[in-house]
Amino acid sequence: MKRSAMFTALLLAGGALISAAPAANAQPAPVAGPSCFTPAKAAGTHGRHGRDTRPVTKAVALEVDRQLKTAKVARLGPVEVPVYANIIVGSHAGDTAVTETQIADTITVLNDAYSGGQSASNMNANFHFTLMGTRTYKSDRAYHANPYKKADKKMRKKLRKGGKNALNLYFVKPNDGTLGWAAFPWEYKKHKKWDGVSINVDSVAGGSMAEFNLGDTATHEVGHWLGLYHTFQGGCDVDNDFVADTPAEAGPNYVCTEGTDTCAAAGLDPIHNFMDYTPDACMNMFTWGQTDRMTRAWAYFRAPAV
Repeated sequence: MKRSAMFTALLLAGGALISAAPAANAQPAPVAGPSCFTPAKAAGTHGRHGRDTRPVTKAVALEVDRQLKTAKVARLGPVEVPVYANIIVGSHAGDTAVTETQIADTITVLNDAYSGGQSASNMNANFHFTLMGTRTYKSDRAYHANPYKKADKKMRKKLRKGGKNALNLYFVKPNDGTLGWAAFPWEYKKHKKWDGVSINVDSVAGGSMAEFNLGDTATHEVGHWLGLYHTFQGGCDVDNDFVADTPAEAGPNYVCTEGTDTCAAAGLDPIHNFMDYTPDACMNMFTWGQTDRMTRAWAYFRAPAV
């Protein structure tokens, strides 16, 4: 099921032992390859995605990968993630704040996507999200701040709650139209107060942004918060996104075109993957390798001490 029924009309610090994705998910054969060509950008929607993570160099990516391979994990039951929602309010005419219902719907979408819902191809990552509370913050600068700018960082520093395992959501409307942005888990140790996920209020479930209003901006950004790169990270490089079972793609796909293949290595572009840039209706899956990476990233960077 692509979304719950309410949406059908809208068409790296310790190595703790944790609960994680079930072993029942069989691991597909690895896919990788070095060569590629660069596809033309699709018109219309690509400007809306913006910069949703901080740049990651190959050296950093290799070091994170080395650390994740040492993470000790247990494939037992769901990982519980406490969520704190921050409703940011702007002061201009037409500035709309996210509603309590839309926040609840966001949690529903996350739990569906991270438990194997939305499609038969979606592996169960076994993360469960529970809303612990909401707060409202009136600040026009924060509401309209672009990713990682001074007002954005100031707002996060003021509002963030919980420890390294707590997901803080900030519902905003950046001037540059970015759908959302997120901090990687290995950034937490150095930048605790920047941790969290921002979501454009127009891209929540039921929002006004056509093609991006089924709620999967949250799914995509939380994927980054749990340690995933874009599926087009590194392009056709042999390591690409450091997940063996996501076929390499030369760059982001902005439209849902079946059969797209931009790298010479085996496998079509993963246009249905939550970590590409296709519209919400096209996104419906995480691979086994992605669930394993998220589990390891949780164990190494986010799991509370026991």
